[in-house]
Amino acid sequence: DVIQLEGPEDSLKAAVGRVTCPSELFRVRSNFVLQGSKAVTSVLYDDIRDYPFGAVAEVTWMWRPRSKATEMRSLWVIVHPSATECAFEILQKHCQGQTINAEIFSRQLNIFTLMGPKSNEILSMLKLSMLKLDSSSGAKSSAVFKAVTSASSPAELPDHLILSLTVEDPRLTFPPKNNTRSLLHSPAAQPVRGYCSNTDSGIWDATTRSTLRDTGTFKSFVNDKASAPVPILLVQRPQSSSWGGKFGSGWHLIVPGGWAMAFWNSLVFAGARPVGQLEMTSIYDECGALHFPRDFPDTLASEELYTLLHAEKESRYLRKPPAKRPNYQKLRIDSPFRTRFDSLFGTRDGEHQEGENPAKKVKTDPEKRNFCVLRHRLLDIFAEELKAGGVSKIPGRVLERALIRVSIRPLYRGVPVEAALICGPSDADITKLNDENCSFHGDRETLSSKTDSAPSRKVIGYISSGLFSLVRGRGHATGFVTAMSLREMTLNRKKNDWLVMTRNPSCPVYRPALVSIDIGESNVT
Repeated sequence: DVIQLEGPEDSLKAAVGRVTCPSELFRVRSNFVLQGSKAVTSVLYDDIRDYPFGAVAEVTWMWRPRSKATEMRSLWVIVHPSATECAFEILQKHCQGQTINAEIFSRQLNIFTLMGPKSNEILSMLKLSMLKLDSSSGAKSSAVFKAVTSASSPAELPDHLILSLTVEDPRLTFPPKNNTRSLLHSPAAQPVRGYCSNTDSGIWDATTRSTLRDTGTFKSFVNDKASAPVPILLVQRPQSSSWGGKFGSGWHLIVPGGWAMAFWNSLVFAGARPVGQLEMTSIYDECGALHFPRDFPDTLASEELYTLLHAEKESRYLRKPPAKRPNYQKLRIDSPFRTRFDSLFGTRDGEHQEGENPAKKVKTDPEKRNFCVLRHRLLDIFAEELKAGGVSKIPGRVLERALIRVSIRPLYRGVPVEAALICGPSDADITKLNDENCSFHGDRETLSSKTDSAPSRKVIGYISSGLFSLVRGRGHATGFVTAMSLREMTLNRKKNDWLVMTRNPSCPVYRPALVSIDIGESNVT
């Protein structure tokens, strides 16, 4: 969804500063972003005074290019639908008392995501029928678009680059011709780093969007072949990590409302493959990218997602007969269907009584979240302090309630799955692993009695996603562990990795694995 903030530039900057962490604020206020040449992605907070607590959602900021006709500026905030209402209320709260209008776009825009090294090839095959505009700005946009599509992959282009284009109706040239080019002999991409998008696209104008909504229908196209020009925006999507290679990069294609099917058909016939949420999640996992709301456990949207998934998985589990399902009580698994990060700090959010539908009991107060996730500059400081040692500069009240996102790599066999336990190793585990003559592949959990069903080892975190990675050729997972546990585990550290023991919910075996801190989108080195 898209939230639009409209008002004086200084007022908008002040409002953004109250919901964005200080280390990321300079990116939102940078010259390229303010000019409308680049977008920027950051985390929206309820109130920066409570930072790093109170995370709401991951959002993308896009400024409308400046206009000489007015001093008013428009700022688009692109947010996941699960957090739209909460983000809108927070932005409204911080815009009160100022001349800023806030609005949620309903059916006014459609956003497509193209991922993979062939994204440029598909755009070039689609051609988008660039209009031959006489203005210098239009000619410059056309030249930049040709330079962009000549690159073999979007990963070769500047991150979050915004292109404002005006194209003809894609249905006039449907279906697009398949003139596949060889990526091995593609010409070198022309540099576009100096490109400044001062072209104000018509897609920013509400009147233009309203007019185009009716012309995008099939009935309008049949009755009037002379379709009006269509303003669109292309936003470069950077690659996620070194593991992701080029297939994690791509484009966000923003088109006016009512034009989704026209562009969808052309993209599919040009060679794009439609995927669902399951395939999209798998791509994020292979790239090592953050996926909202799953990888943001300190947000309400993540709590709602896990609550709904918990109800679905529990219902599926209870439909099986007892002899055909794992006995989680004997396996000492108290939460097999979801990750209970709040239990790592002594309490649990979202508890429900037996017989109550957990899907109907969802928290709505951000202040009730009792933990946070270290990100950006705080995470950099934490990683540096782990290497150097000594007293931490991060306040104790934050470290005691902080989670760290980590990558998990099994030492030997096994594929970690969602909701698997991450535990600290015992002295015996470290001794066996350091013994070259000992073949140690894990330790079994003692089956519980009726009086004790908690894990025998201390749980320091949970795995949020796991799979057999085709990119890495082995099992791989990402998860979150407490910051204090990493500070305490100094003896079992190997270079930039820590030795831990992981256990899947339906398996009694603790298997050794290595975890490393994720700094942004790549591992700390």
